[in-house]
Amino acid sequence: MLIKRLLEFAGIEPQRFLVKWVSSSEGQKFADTISELAAAIKALGPNRKYRDAL
Repeated sequence: MLIKRLLEFAGIEPQRFLVKWVSSSEGQKFADTISELAAAIKALGPNRKYRDAL
Protein backbone atom coordinates (compact mmCIF):
# COMPACT_ATOMS: atom_id res chain seq x y z
CA MET A 1 0.00 0.00 0.00
CA LEU A 2 2.87 2.37 0.67
CA ILE A 3 4.08 2.07 -2.92
CA LYS A 4 0.65 2.91 -4.29
CA ARG A 5 0.45 5.99 -2.06
CA LEU A 6 3.89 7.09 -3.25
CA LEU A 7 2.81 6.64 -6.86
CA GLU A 8 -0.29 8.76 -6.25
CA PHE A 9 1.87 11.43 -4.65
CA ALA A 10 4.11 11.40 -7.73
CA GLY A 11 1.05 11.80 -9.98
CA ILE A 12 0.92 8.24 -11.28
CA GLU A 13 -2.36 6.35 -11.15
CA PRO A 14 -2.11 3.26 -8.93
CA GLN A 15 -3.77 1.20 -11.69
CA ARG A 16 -0.49 1.46 -13.61
CA PHE A 17 1.26 -0.63 -10.94
CA LEU A 18 0.87 -4.37 -10.37
CA VAL A 19 2.55 -6.75 -7.97
CA LYS A 20 2.00 -10.41 -8.71
CA TRP A 21 4.08 -13.46 -7.85
CA VAL A 22 5.12 -15.43 -10.92
CA SER A 23 7.61 -18.27 -10.73
CA SER A 24 10.28 -18.66 -13.38
CA SER A 25 8.59 -21.90 -14.44
CA GLU A 26 5.28 -20.14 -15.15
CA GLY A 27 5.91 -18.63 -18.55
CA GLN A 28 2.26 -18.55 -19.60
CA LYS A 29 1.20 -16.91 -16.33
CA PHE A 30 3.87 -14.24 -16.86
CA ALA A 31 2.69 -13.59 -20.42
CA ASP A 32 -0.94 -13.38 -19.28
CA THR A 33 -0.04 -11.00 -16.45
CA ILE A 34 1.88 -8.67 -18.78
CA SER A 35 -0.96 -8.74 -21.31
CA GLU A 36 -3.48 -7.84 -18.58
CA LEU A 37 -1.35 -4.98 -17.32
CA ALA A 38 -0.68 -3.66 -20.82
CA ALA A 39 -4.41 -3.69 -21.61
CA ALA A 40 -5.23 -1.90 -18.35
CA ILE A 41 -2.61 0.78 -18.99
CA LYS A 42 -3.74 1.22 -22.58
CA ALA A 43 -7.33 1.67 -21.38
CA LEU A 44 -6.19 4.37 -18.93
CA GLY A 45 -4.60 6.37 -21.73
CA PRO A 46 -1.83 8.88 -21.15
CA ASN A 47 -0.88 9.66 -17.58
CA ARG A 48 -3.16 12.52 -16.48
CA LYS A 49 -0.35 14.40 -14.73
CA TYR A 50 1.69 14.61 -17.92
CA ARG A 51 -1.34 14.92 -20.18
CA ASP A 52 -2.55 17.98 -18.25
CA ALA A 53 0.93 19.54 -18.33
CA LEU A 54 0.83 19.75 -22.15
